[in-house]
Amino acid sequence: MAKEFQNKSLATKELRKRTGCNVIGYCDPHGNQIINPDANHTLSVDVKLILLGSIGLIVKINRMFHLD
Repeated sequence: MAKEFQNKSLATKELRKRTGCNVIGYCDPHGNQIINPDANHTLSVDVKLILLGSIGLIVKINRMFHLD
């Protein structure tokens, strides 16, 4: 995950506003899953986000997280 997102909340980084994608799930490095995480949920380094959005929007968020 890009450093600018590490230890920041979903609300702080305005993912929905910046990308159009909705975060509908979160999986932490220990395998714990959160469905529909709160906007104040903090992103850690090795998380997986479950997103809802078109392919174009998913590509956009992948670029933001440097996954392209």
